[in-house]
Amino acid sequence: VSLNPLFNGIQVNFIDFSFEFEEDKPLLKHVNFAIEKGSKVGVHGSQGSGKSIFLRMLTGNYTDFVGSLLINQIPIQNLNKREYRRQVGTFLQGHEIFMGTLMENITLGQTDINTEMIIQQANKLGFSNFLQYFPSGFDTVLDPLGKKLSESLKKKILLIRATIGKKSLLLLEEPWSGLPSEIQENLKHYFLNELPNVTVIIATNDSDYLSKCSAKFEVGKGVILN
Repeated sequence: VSLNPLFNGIQVNFIDFSFEFEEDKPLLKHVNFAIEKGSKVGVHGSQGSGKSIFLRMLTGNYTDFVGSLLINQIPIQNLNKREYRRQVGTFLQGHEIFMGTLMENITLGQTDINTEMIIQQANKLGFSNFLQYFPSGFDTVLDPLGKKLSESLKKKILLIRATIGKKSLLLLEEPWSGLPSEIQENLKHYFLNELPNVTVIIATNDSDYLSKCSAKFEVGKGVILN
């Protein structure tokens, strides 16, 4: 089943949802939760509580679960995965740059993304000067095993990658962690106020951000606590 590629916002419904990697060791247990289209959701909880796997379930990469996970009322395993993933931007722990140009690292082969769009998106995120660190501009080759990029630059590349283009859903883990305070505030404002039709789900324990979300919930030992 295809989602309308021009559709803004994604509604999510977890219905008696459970997931485990190891038998009898569930990471999420009997989750029942609804996320409305266009909402700004904060997911918080201690390390290992299950908030990361909660986001990863929404990427469509995991289908071996019990219960239902509906995207705009369609079971996630019935969606056209390629089309769905084009509409979902992810910034998750473990995502890295790869051997290739800066352009290739941002676009991931999407030919409809051009340099002007990337510069505009960088400015929206507060990264207006990030290109000055790449001597050959977008043709600069990034080698994760060679000269190391700073964590800050790497995070900026990955955040531009996650947010550029027409997205209906953003799934982000601690996206502003480790960045200068001015950029942190810009990112929080952007995710809360500049994407009115996009469903944004961020895993963070930042109390300031959580207080401004349209919805928030805590994951504790794989269970939704509030």
